[in-house]
Amino acid sequence: MKLIGVCTPSHEILRDEWFLPTLPADVEAEIMYLDHPGKGSYMQPDWSWAVLRKSELILDAINTHWGDAIVYADMDIQFFSPFAALLSSFLEEKDFICQLDDPRSQACTGFFAMRCNDGTRRLWNATRVAIRKEQRDQHIFNELLRNSSTSFGFLPVQFFGGGTWSGQLWEPGAALHVPANPVMHHANWCVSVPHKIAQLEHVRRVAYQQRILAAYCLPDTPWPTHPIVCPASIFLAVPVATRWGEVG
Repeated sequence: MKLIGVCTPSHEILRDEWFLPTLPADVEAEIMYLDHPGKGSYMQPDWSWAVLRKSELILDAINTHWGDAIVYADMDIQFFSPFAALLSSFLEEKDFICQLDDPRSQACTGFFAMRCNDGTRRLWNATRVAIRKEQRDQHIFNELLRNSSTSFGFLPVQFFGGGTWSGQLWEPGAALHVPANPVMHHANWCVSVPHKIAQLEHVRRVAYQQRILAAYCLPDTPWPTHPIVCPASIFLAVPVATRWGEVG
């Protein structure tokens, strides 16, 4: 399955240290680099410019892969397991499936899969036009999606983001629920790249803790009476480049 995305200078560190090192082998990534200065902060001119270019890239991909299914992903994402087969199965009944952005059932435009057809092309063309006025995509996209003929649905909560459960801005040090057996985490609901990195670190640390503890809580397996021996670095400084499937 083809996966597309865009990367600006401000998000290179996210692409190189989080996105690509954890990207599973069941997708083929095509990342467009947009050499445009700026910090990539929400609603700033450089951010809005990148959002517009993102919509143009999506339209180009729809035309290029007409009749097939593709995935779009932002660079502030980390993965924990393969997902192409799962997304393909969901698209058997829907034209568009995406991450749940918040408890109000808003669609997230930072991670989704779709069929490349007339409906999704019309939807993204209308979004592209609206971005020029709105300077953002997600709010207007949700309105357009719900008023379109495109069939859509939400991915399971194993595909989650910083506001999926809270719908609130996340700051370093705050709690963030991590579901069992996560597949994808999107570090959104943050105001800056440093905050995104802090969220990525927090989620990966919690996910590793859950995996280690689960290894000692298998069915019919008693909790160990001996100390659990594992390097402190597993809990405190998880190696980002290590793929989820290689742990344990």
